[in-house]
Parts: sequence; C-alpha cells; structure tokens
Amino acid sequence: MKSTNKCFLQQTSIIRPVFFMLFTLAVNFTAKGQIHIGNISHGAGGALLNGPRSVWVSGNYAYLASTGSSSLEIVDITDPAVPVHKGKLTHGTGGALLSYPTSVCVSGNYAYVTSFVGNGLEIVDISNPAAPFHVGKITHGQGGALLDGAIAVF
Repeated sequence: MKSTNKCFLQQTSIIRPVFFMLFTLAVNFTAKGQIHIGNISHGAGGALLNGPRSVWVSGNYAYLASTGSSSLEIVDITDPAVPVHKGKLTHGTGGALLSYPTSVCVSGNYAYVTSFVGNGLEIVDISNPAAPFHVGKITHGQGGALLDGAIAVF
C-alpha cells in the first residue's frame, strides 16, 4: 500500500510549551485502563529528549521534535517494549533550522519540522534513519512565506 501522508503547516504567535524528559512509546487502552509498553529517556543511546513536543510514527520509526534539545530525534520502535535511539539531526548541523522545533510530519523519505524560534520549516531527508540530513528550509518572509510563529505541521 502506498503512503498517502500529506503534511500541512499551522502558525500562531502564542505557544504553550510542555516539557518532558521522557517519551512514552506506546499505551494500549483496554477496558481495564492503560497498559504501559515502553519508553526511552533523555540521554539513552545518545537521544536528545530534553522537551519532546511532537511525535510522528511511520513504519518502525518514531520521529520526535525535541524543543529543549533543538533536534529531530529518530527512535526505532520495531520492538515497542525496547525502543532504540537510531539517529538525530541538531540545529545548525549542515544548515538545519531546528531552533525550538515544535512539530514534525513525515511523508515518504522526508520529515518536515517547524522551527518556532527560527520562524521556518526545515526539510530533512530520513531515507537513512541513522543519518538524517538537512535538505532545505524556508523561513518567514522568504518568497512571501508567512512563517512567523510556525508551530505545527500535520
């Protein structure tokens, strides 16, 4: 089956950050309540999860926008009970615009990440989850783009 994921961008001038140092991978809901499956914490296997704000799951990977770490984190969730940090891209690496990333959306081999402080949208090639790299970006005012306060892409 072909993926039909499409990503859309949302902007606002108000943001209410929520900071957690732990990404809970999965929760199953049953008639008796929730069952915790697994998690990965800041520093585990090199993960920079200081304030993960957004997650997108595609295939065997979870993609996280980590605001406090200014990074896109990639976690292998093949075994949900034992998530493994796979790769990351941090602000400035190869020109990446990931200053206070607030949202991530994946479509095909690309992750689209909003940068609240950078007032832009970062495009990351994720074809190799262990080595994601900056492909491009667009910032507020560039070509008429209105990205001041971009906080969500979905």
